[in-house]
Amino acid sequence: MVCVYFGIREGWRWRKKREDEDVEYDEVVARGRFLGYVVGVVGMLSTIQFFRRS
Repeated sequence: MVCVYFGIREGWRWRKKREDEDVEYDEVVARGRFLGYVVGVVGMLSTIQFFRRS
């Protein structure tokens, strides 16, 4: 759950970065979403393994 939160926050940080610099908007949003997705999936898998171990 925490990892999903970090992923969403990372996506927002990329979106905010776009406002500071003049970067291609779609590319930044896609990269932010991709980062959030990867972090969320990895966090979910590690959480499942953690619960399976205990």
